[in-house]
Formats: sequence, structure tokens, C-alpha cells
Amino acid sequence: MSEAQKDQPRRTDINELGEFGLIEHLVSQFELRQPSTVKGPGDDAAVIDNQDGMTVVSTDMLVGGIDVDLMDAALKHLGYK
Repeated sequence: MSEAQKDQPRRTDINELGEFGLIEHLVSQFELRQPSTVKGPGDDAAVIDNQDGMTVVSTDMLVGGIDVDLMDAALKHLGYK
């Protein structure tokens, strides 16, 4: 290891953090400024107060070969998941 490399901060392997650790690392750097945000970003959802009621906004991602076997899964089943 060179002297220049010793002065660099150690990079954290994303596998050390895991999914929830990565989410926490990312969202902890931002301040929620919208008073309508009841519950900020989490695993895959947030809750927003629309004055007429609450709305849950959700998103998720499926990775072929990791979350689903594309050779066995029908596309309509992926859309449902």
C-alpha cells in the first residue's frame, strides 16, 4: 500500500452495510423539509399528508437473477409482485 493510499479514507463495501444500512446512510444526510412528509424514505415507502388524508408512496425494484428467476417467472406475476 502506498503512502497516498494510506491517507485515503477506507471505503466501505456495500455488503458490509446491507440494504437497510445503505438506506440509513443515504437518508441520514438529508433533512426532511416538507411538513407534509409524515414518514420519510424507508425500505421502499414514504407517508405523505395530503390534508384530505394520508398517501403511502411505494416503490421497489426486482433484479433478474437475484430477486427473481426470469426464466421461470411470467411477466404478469412480476408486475403483481
